[in-house]
Amino acid sequence: MHHTRSMKTHKSAISTLLLQSVLDRLLQRHRMTLLPSQVGHCTKKPLSLWRKLDLQRGVAAAMGNLGMVSYDQGDYPAAMARHEESLAIWRELGDQPGIARTLMALGNVVYSQVANWRLNRCTSRAWRSSANLGTNGPSPSC
Repeated sequence: MHHTRSMKTHKSAISTLLLQSVLDRLLQRHRMTLLPSQVGHCTKKPLSLWRKLDLQRGVAAAMGNLGMVSYDQGDYPAAMARHEESLAIWRELGDQPGIARTLMALGNVVYSQVANWRLNRCTSRAWRSSANLGTNGPSPSC
């Protein structure tokens, strides 16, 4: 009897893991088309499941997904933190493809931060310049 219960629990855990793996992959492909409420549900639930089951690959993948969602939402500090946590796990596991994907994601976040900073700086200079010239908008040069 105990053996049967154990097998059912094991099968249930495997089914749950497979479902979460499929959800993770779907999220990676379709995250830009989801509503913010859907994204939160699709990313936070798998993370808690992977942590509960103590499966580090799942945790790393889910943290990477959360990092991508934060990036998409323009929350670059959260994206950096989540990708860095994912990177630490991939490094601990020695998973070279996971490390490479996460480093690429971190590079995208850093690039976007710099691009936004430069854009804001350029826009500020242009508005100051146009105010000094008495025009009604930013000048074309930075």
